[in-house]
Amino acid sequence: MGVTDRLMQVLNGARKLRQSRDPDSYAGYERSRDFERRRVDRERHHQQDSAQRAREKEKRTHDFEDRYAAEHEQPVERERQKRPDNS
Repeated sequence: MGVTDRLMQVLNGARKLRQSRDPDSYAGYERSRDFERRRVDRERHHQQDSAQRAREKEKRTHDFEDRYAAEHEQPVERERQKRPDNS
């Protein structure tokens, strides 16, 4: 009896596994729902990351332009101070 019971358990397990792989089963529904949820999460994270990268790039560009303008203005001011006023 022990071997027969064990064999039935194995066969029942295999049958349940085969049924759970059926696309119309609840397990198939769960898999597709989880897959869709993970896909939406990945897309949302990708959009957030790309938006953050765009903000960081814009900030770096803005900081660079400010720094460049300030550095460019210093020699001009010195030149204006050195020139005699001919008005």
